[in-house]
Amino acid sequence: VLVGAGDIAECDTQGAAQTARLLDGIGGTVFTAGDNAYMHGSTAEYACYDRTWGRHKARTYAAPGNHDYETPNAAGYFGYFGSRVGPGYYAYDVGTWHIVSLDTMAPSGDGSAQVQWLRSELQRVRVPCVAAVMHHP
Repeated sequence: VLVGAGDIAECDTQGAAQTARLLDGIGGTVFTAGDNAYMHGSTAEYACYDRTWGRHKARTYAAPGNHDYETPNAAGYFGYFGSRVGPGYYAYDVGTWHIVSLDTMAPSGDGSAQVQWLRSELQRVRVPCVAAVMHHP
């Protein structure tokens, strides 16, 4: 099972608490599709994320969004999720699926580090099912 959402936690609303309760009853792997902590992705705002979705952190693979980058260098995002999220793009497996998590705020033009990594990753992986998680399509 792979379950998740984007545009998640804002300190003064109940949405994150409500969706975290849904996650309580669903096993498997959790993904986030960016804008994890509103409005600016600050360390203080990640405390709001932590009070709700944070209880699922051990099984969560997060992608950053533009609001996460409103704090310079997405320091709140990278500080909260740590090395698990690589440089903002990385891959993991769920069952027979290979998931690539992309950073839509990072350079993604031809020749960028992220595109070079993605090309290499897709050539390396030999599974029939690949999905991408990202904030902006």
